[in-house]
Amino acid sequence: MKNRILVLLLSLLFVSCDILSPEESLPFPWVKRDTELIYNYYSNTDTIFSALSIKFLLNPDNNLRMVYDYNNGYNNGLLNSSIGNSFLIFKENDGLYASTPVSCIPPSFKSTKFLRVPSKPKLNKLYPQYVCGDIGFSLEVIGIDTVITVPSGSYNVFLLNDMSHSIIEYWSEKHGLIRMLCFNKNDSTYFAYELISIKY
Repeated sequence: MKNRILVLLLSLLFVSCDILSPEESLPFPWVKRDTELIYNYYSNTDTIFSALSIKFLLNPDNNLRMVYDYNNGYNNGLLNSSIGNSFLIFKENDGLYASTPVSCIPPSFKSTKFLRVPSKPKLNKLYPQYVCGDIGFSLEVIGIDTVITVPSGSYNVFLLNDMSHSIIEYWSEKHGLIRMLCFNKNDSTYFAYELISIKY
């Protein structure tokens, strides 16, 4: 009898170890405090090593803030106009949500959330992006199950096209933002940020 009880207790222990916490069961496991993604910058004429890092910092209210830190003093205005320098980020079952004030007229203490990166992207689907409560631009899924290679390795990604700023983002649900490719429609030049390392 004692042996049967012991076996039952051990089986419950192993089952309990396999149960994920609500946070662990959500997509985008790399979105957590102190994660840092580091990127090289490439253009038609230049290469800048470790030019950009994306960091996840904990706010006093325990919400995560996604911060784009342009190292070496380098910042491209075209890219910055699309993604911004910093915003609150929230993990949900259907993807990553960002937060924006409902109004840009101070004082504005209310905010609203919108889906920034879907966890289950559907080809050709549009995701509106809000700025100060209004739709600023939209992201369109233009590719799924695509394999790309960058300095940090090869990844299966999906592609989000920011049509307003001529930027294509390459996302991996398991590893993060892998590449940003930005075009200049006027003279066919481009620049790109490509992932070189992830620090946890």
